[in-house]
Amino acid sequence: MNGLASDDIQQAANSMLISQSIVGSTLVFICFAINGHIDIKSVLFGVIISILPTQLGMQMANFKVKVLGVFNPKSLAVTNITTKWAYTALLFISVIHFSSVSYTEMLLAYVVTTLAHLITPAFS
Repeated sequence: MNGLASDDIQQAANSMLISQSIVGSTLVFICFAINGHIDIKSVLFGVIISILPTQLGMQMANFKVKVLGVFNPKSLAVTNITTKWAYTALLFISVIHFSSVSYTEMLLAYVVTTLAHLITPAFS
């Protein structure tokens, strides 16, 4: 049972990674094409902040299933969400503190890339 659950979580993580990568790389390409009006570094940070915590949350849930043998959907969802939001906050604070980026462009790229979850079912 744990192997099947782990495979399902990994498949969901891969589907989300594909959809977010497609949307994020398209967004970065568009910003690169109209260089001069949009800060590419800000957009790239927004895309990374959207993708990385999502993957870390899914991998933490996968870890709980594989190693700890936990298969409680509510517990896995709480682990995923808690991990995702903790790393999202940590990355936002780090980028804002240590880098000079355009906050509105970074936040817009984050939101657009996060909205890629809506097209994730097309990749599963």
